[in-house]
Amino acid sequence: MFAGWSSEMANLLGRRKNVTIGVDYRRCARRAEGRSVGDLASEILTWRIGHEKFMVLYMASGADFEKAMKNSTSEQQKKGMDGWMKWMGKHKKSLVDGGAPLGKTKRVDAKGASNTKNGVGGYSIVQAQSHDAAAKMFGKDHPHLQMMPGAWIEIVEIMPMPDM
Repeated sequence: MFAGWSSEMANLLGRRKNVTIGVDYRRCARRAEGRSVGDLASEILTWRIGHEKFMVLYMASGADFEKAMKNSTSEQQKKGMDGWMKWMGKHKKSLVDGGAPLGKTKRVDAKGASNTKNGVGGYSIVQAQSHDAAAKMFGKDHPHLQMMPGAWIEIVEIMPMPDM
C-alpha cells in the first residue's frame, strides 16, 4: 500500500511550485493508515503553500556570552530553560528545527582553516507566512533576550532551491 501511496503523493505535490514535501510528508505518513492520498495532500498543502522557512540566529557579543555563562546562578539557568521550553511549546507548529546552542567556529578560505569568533550563540529554523510574521514570534519577551542584556536575534530567509 505504501509504495503506491508515496508515488501518488509525490505526483500530487510535485505539480505545485515551491513545495518541499520531505518533512511534512514523513509527518503525514505516520497518520496515513486509512486515509486517502488526496486528503493527506490537501493537509500538507494547506500548511506548506505560502509558508517560507527562516534561519533564526541567537546573537550576542562574546563578552556578553561569557558573562552570562560565568555569572548565572542555577536558578537563573533553570528560569531561562523554562522560558525556552514555554516559548518552544507555544510555537511548536512553526518550529521546523528547534535548534541548539553553537560552539567554537572554524573559518575556511583559500588559505585553509583557522579558528575565529562570531556572535552566533545558537540557531533555530522556523516557518511562517512572511518574514514579518516570523519576526513577530520573537518579541522582547523571548528567552534569549531576557537571559542576556545586549543580545539580539537575526531572522534570515532561507531561499528555495530552484527545481533541478
